[in-house]
This record gives sequence, C-alpha cells and structure tokens, in this order.
Amino acid sequence: LGAEDEALERLLAGSGCEVHCFDPSIRRAHLQDAHMWIHRLSVDWRDPNPAVPVQRLHSGTKKLAAILNHFGHRQ
Repeated sequence: LGAEDEALERLLAGSGCEVHCFDPSIRRAHLQDAHMWIHRLSVDWRDPNPAVPVQRLHSGTKKLAAILNHFGHRQ
C-alpha cells in the first residue's frame, strides 16, 4: 500500500491472489513476479480537465474506475 513497504502485497501474491500495483516511475510498462504485477501507471480520482490540452496530459494516468473496468471488475 506504500511505495517503501510491499509486505502486504507480497503476502497476498504469495497466497495466490492476483495483485496489481501502480508506480508511474518504473521504466518498463509492466513487471510481473508470479501473482504480482507492477504497472507504470498513475491512479487519479478525477476525469481529465477539458481545459488542459490533450498533449499535456500524462498518458500514464487513469481513473480507478477505468483501471477496474480494464481488469474485468465491473458492477
């Protein structure tokens, strides 16, 4: 849950859960270690501001709802 401590994430992955972590600072688009995935992506709580030109938006930012939908977690 924090950038410095991955103990909970590793415990869940070691128990067989599929764990997805998000870190916009990693070089590769995705890293996988068994059941633990790290994605080069920043999670945002809001929609992009329409006043900000598209080319200035960080392409690695998505809303949590979009990420959940991408991984098949639908309501």
